[in-house]
Amino acid sequence: MKILIVDDKPENLYLLESLLKGSGYETISAVNGAEALGLAKKNKPDIIITDILMPVMDGYALCNECKKDSELKSIPIIFYTATYTHPKDMEFGLSLGACKFIIKPQDPEILLKDIETVLQQVNKSELPAAAPLSVDAFSLKEYNSVLIRKLEDKMVQTAENEKKLKEYISELERTLEQKRIAEEKLHKSESQLRSVWDNSFDGMRLIDDRGLIVRVNDAFCRLVEMEEADLLGNPACVFFVESDRDKVQQKLVEIMNAREIEPLIERKIHLFNGKKIWVEISNCYIDTDYGTLLLSIMRDITKKKEMVENLILAKEKAEEMNKLKSSFLANMSHELRTPLIGILGFSEILHEDTDDPEIRRLGKTIFESGKRLLSTLNSILNLSRIESGKFELKYEEINLNSLLAETVALFEEQAKAKDLFLDANIMSKVNCISCDYTLFIQVLNNLVHNAIKYTDEGGVTISVCDIPDDENYIRISVQDSGIGIKKEDFGLIWEEFRQVSEGLGRSYEGTGLGLTLTKRFIEHIHGRISFESEIGKGSVFTVEIPVRRLDN
Repeated sequence: MKILIVDDKPENLYLLESLLKGSGYETISAVNGAEALGLAKKNKPDIIITDILMPVMDGYALCNECKKDSELKSIPIIFYTATYTHPKDMEFGLSLGACKFIIKPQDPEILLKDIETVLQQVNKSELPAAAPLSVDAFSLKEYNSVLIRKLEDKMVQTAENEKKLKEYISELERTLEQKRIAEEKLHKSESQLRSVWDNSFDGMRLIDDRGLIVRVNDAFCRLVEMEEADLLGNPACVFFVESDRDKVQQKLVEIMNAREIEPLIERKIHLFNGKKIWVEISNCYIDTDYGTLLLSIMRDITKKKEMVENLILAKEKAEEMNKLKSSFLANMSHELRTPLIGILGFSEILHEDTDDPEIRRLGKTIFESGKRLLSTLNSILNLSRIESGKFELKYEEINLNSLLAETVALFEEQAKAKDLFLDANIMSKVNCISCDYTLFIQVLNNLVHNAIKYTDEGGVTISVCDIPDDENYIRISVQDSGIGIKKEDFGLIWEEFRQVSEGLGRSYEGTGLGLTLTKRFIEHIHGRISFESEIGKGSVFTVEIPVRRLDN
């Protein structure tokens, strides 16, 4: 059986030829109706399978020409089309004498079955005989109507395709622009990365999963004192001293492949040339198309380490010297106290048991000077006890009214001698507290003593009050109308053996330990101390001491 296949698309011809030849049919093919008509006249086929929409001569015209030809009119024609799918298209095609109208694409088995059915009908002469057609029967009007409808469909389809093409081109242009921008950003990023790599002061090294160096920068070469050519392709630890090299290399490969390397480490490296350096190493993994790489950024911290070690040694030495100083001061204070107490006792006897005014004056001077020296020794002893950590707290019940009365009585004569007032106010709701009496009275006495010493007019006010929302602390304030403190001297008042009056011709006596001791006492019990001062107007010192409140 010979089948003539007519289609203007080579791929359609190929598919049909393959299908039909595979089923045992002989095929000939043409790309339009005119070519098919010529082939049919030369080599008459048993059946014609034709597309409709083709150049030169379409399928409808081919069918019409065949039915007009006395030699060809008996050949059964099957229309196989994907374009002419309207019911009127099918009706018109069958009216031309076609025996079958099949819509593309069709299942190969069904298509073969339809062809076989048509051929069987031909053999059995079951197909109706084709009557000669006149031009009127061809119905030019109907043919033109079908063509116009198909052209309109094609125009709509072309317009839609053009719209889609424009959208595709627009999308393609956007994609290309985005690609261009992305490439520019990538190029810029690569340039920046290259600049960082080339100009970094830190050494950078890339190694692969075998532990071999694949890239280093100039800073790394300077750090390990080797040339780039001697590093690339060699083990990551090639710059280590030979005795360490293999061991460190093996460990590095193991932890790298296990992805267990620490992100930041400090280590001492013994270089191949005998030099030893300290480095800080930042590590991170980089996954690439060629495998996992390890980036290590190394910074030379040798000088930093040396400075830290020197600081530690200096600190240890200073602490040792401070301990020696505290021990010396404690011993000296103790050794001086014993003879000094004897001097105070005899000077007091000398002052009281003689009628000679000059001897009484000298005895009083000796006694007052001895008291001042004893106070200084006590301050030094307390300071050394605090610094050595030997100052132990002893809590006992303290009545605030009695304590303030004692303080006022202690300093009343000193205040009167300078024509100053000395007031005390208790604004606390609790009269009795539990605290270390020695510490409490020492802090209060130091503050009041300083206030009177540096005040020439006005007076001093002592205030004790509660702290809102904090019952575990009590606030003590000592306010004076004295000389005040310059802002630039604020930092000096807590230093040992320093006085803000150093530039005043030493008109104010003292060791410069009072406020130092007060601050150390307060810090020792986790208290707080602060002050406000204005030159020429006076100062207010405030301490907040942790206490245990007792019922009244």
